[in-house]
Amino acid sequence: MRGRLLYRPACKPGCPLSGDSTAILDTMTWPTWSASKAVGTGTYKLDGCNPDCAAGPVYKVPAEVTLSKPVKVCSSSGTRWVWSRASFRFPHGLPKALRGSNAPLNPWVFSSVSSAARHSCAG
Repeated sequence: MRGRLLYRPACKPGCPLSGDSTAILDTMTWPTWSASKAVGTGTYKLDGCNPDCAAGPVYKVPAEVTLSKPVKVCSSSGTRWVWSRASFRFPHGLPKALRGSNAPLNPWVFSSVSSAARHSCAG
């Protein structure tokens, strides 16, 4: 990637990672960011989905998040770069209910973002 990143990640007061809002980054601060990655800390709100996602408890887990793998998106309003991967570190661990097979995706790969970006700049 050439050039420099002009904007810090905009995720501060609640950025859903999932389309159904069962995984949300909240109260994020981004002290480290560059053209290739951004590292921030905050709260990862995860729906336990037990007995189902509508009634499941929401766990607020302290997390360090690394956004990486920027992809170029082209549109009529211009070209911009977006992150296509989020990796997590949980300094205090995960609640028991979110361990093992119930653990959140890590890393979170936005494959649809990468695919759409490839097609948006083609031709």
